[in-house]
Amino acid sequence: MNIFKNNYAILLAIFLLNMACVKENSSVSSNPPQEELSNFVELSLPNTSRIALGSKQGSEYPVYWTENDCIAVNGIASQSIEIDQNDERRAIFRFGDNMLKYPFSIIYPYSEISSAETPKIIIPAEQSYVEGSFSMESVPMCSYVSSKDEKITMKYLAGVLRFEMKAEMEGIELTSITITSESGRKLAGEFSVDVTSGDVRPTTNTSTSITYTLPKGYTLSTKKNNVFHIAVSARNLGICNIVFKTAKNNTMQLQWSAGNVTAGVVREFQPITFKQEASAQ
Repeated sequence: MNIFKNNYAILLAIFLLNMACVKENSSVSSNPPQEELSNFVELSLPNTSRIALGSKQGSEYPVYWTENDCIAVNGIASQSIEIDQNDERRAIFRFGDNMLKYPFSIIYPYSEISSAETPKIIIPAEQSYVEGSFSMESVPMCSYVSSKDEKITMKYLAGVLRFEMKAEMEGIELTSITITSESGRKLAGEFSVDVTSGDVRPTTNTSTSITYTLPKGYTLSTKKNNVFHIAVSARNLGICNIVFKTAKNNTMQLQWSAGNVTAGVVREFQPITFKQEASAQ
């Protein structure tokens, strides 16, 4: 029986708007006009990540930039970020002495495997618990703009699964959650990206499973639900097996019919209770 039958999805709306200005540089007189060059990019999030996931507001989960965020434009890594202290949805990414030339191919987060010619992203096959959010840099994005007059709209390239779980009895220490595709479909790893459409394709360095690790000593509550967010590739994943494992090697196993995981959407599952009679391995 699939206890997740009544799942529902919540849209994570995120659009990054408005390229910022041009910096004059007298040493590039032989380059195209100055308005076609920039050494910084301003990105705005209309909803309130690394990006970090915020508390649900209405039907949406807000996201914020954090001080360790790094993007790549045409394969070049940003060198610093300035977050608007009055609105953490807005930030300026600076590229030092690198003058960026349109068109812009933008990838978040920056990765050494990605270049302007072959954009790539990674959805981690190993993710870690972050309170109230997903594992850092596990939800990549991309965009493409041909000129400074175009609005930058970032596209999500992964979906997020949200689990709520509490324990039937005291003292259950949860150590990991593993999600595995029964049909061998790719859940995580390295994917090539078409930045204009947001389409992704698995490379040879992909995985059919994701392991999500809890910190040592993480104990499930018996009174309120503990919440976990796991990022997965956005595609038809078929049947997936989900295994919750404790420090005593007890496991609770569920099955999920993952017909379609949507990029930029948090899929909320019905609350789960870790039963006392969970099997031991």
